[in-house]
Amino acid sequence: YSYFKPMVYDDNFQLFSGDATPMYVSKPNVAKRAYYANPTAKVIAMVREPVDRMWSETWFLNSLKGNISPSSYATIANTFEHCIRAELYRMKRCVPIFSSGLTVENGINYVNCVNNITVTSIKNRCESEEFTGMCPPVTCKSSGTAKNSFYAAQLIEWKEFFGDNLMVINSNDFYENTEYYMEIIADFIGLNPYDWGPVTSHAFNIVNPKKNHIDSITSSPGLGIGVSDSGNSYPELSERVRKEFEEVFAPLNDL
Repeated sequence: YSYFKPMVYDDNFQLFSGDATPMYVSKPNVAKRAYYANPTAKVIAMVREPVDRMWSETWFLNSLKGNISPSSYATIANTFEHCIRAELYRMKRCVPIFSSGLTVENGINYVNCVNNITVTSIKNRCESEEFTGMCPPVTCKSSGTAKNSFYAAQLIEWKEFFGDNLMVINSNDFYENTEYYMEIIADFIGLNPYDWGPVTSHAFNIVNPKKNHIDSITSSPGLGIGVSDSGNSYPELSERVRKEFEEVFAPLNDL
């Protein structure tokens, strides 16, 4: 907190500062804490097609560890399929919590339900019939990949606290017309008009310089920000798996 403490207002020089992370939005009670720390903050949530987001996250995490090679593609795809399917089984058990409405309380109860059933089913090794399908036949490195693509359960708390100071953007629209959406975002946060062309002609990604062989433009040790002319690339997800998972998410994000 001391690092991000409020800066003294100066009429002659107004500094805009921000923080970007894909993790805050998915944690219960973070919106409330953020609001009490800075109630006038502008919050921008960029959401992606749920299955695309999960598939991208899988390859992104593997790339940071240097686990990407043609020989690893089949293993990564197989692990993804089994782990996501098991996680979706656990999520579906908890979705009825929203039958009484999409509220902050129900959102927190939903997250707790998913966390509890994940721990319980793994401890039980899915030997009980009630946990059928919840334990994958492979080792999963993450248990929240699918949960983080269920946007409705996450954004309700941010909307409750920040109201009109919350902007939600579809990332597909953003990347198809980046300059246009940067102008909308700039107006939303109060920036003066700016030529975003030189900025939007590059892609900025989190990288591991030791593993990704991409120079970092930041000076911090470990992970950094890399710049390139295009985003990360990875193999296409099979249509069979995509269709199966899209059918699960369709009703979830319509809540």
